[in-house]
Amino acid sequence: FNQPISMTGQVAERVQVNPSDFVLADDDGVIIVPRLLLEDVLLHSEVADRAEREMRAAIESGEDRESVNKRINRWPGIAPQSGRL
Repeated sequence: FNQPISMTGQVAERVQVNPSDFVLADDDGVIIVPRLLLEDVLLHSEVADRAEREMRAAIESGEDRESVNKRINRWPGIAPQSGRL
């Protein structure tokens, strides 16, 4: 209790989870956000959510998915690292 643990990861072989890290789970899996990164992750997720709502509206109004994906950047300010976001 209240001690760091290590668990099997998908992106890395092992993932360390520390007390106060943010843990979110659903039917698709689990994500661990280190406490020090939580504010940045929340800000980026709010931007992505707005973009995805805009994308959904564009697709529902008849625009094709490919042009919507080219026009709207879901992840501004985030550069891919090692092929991953």
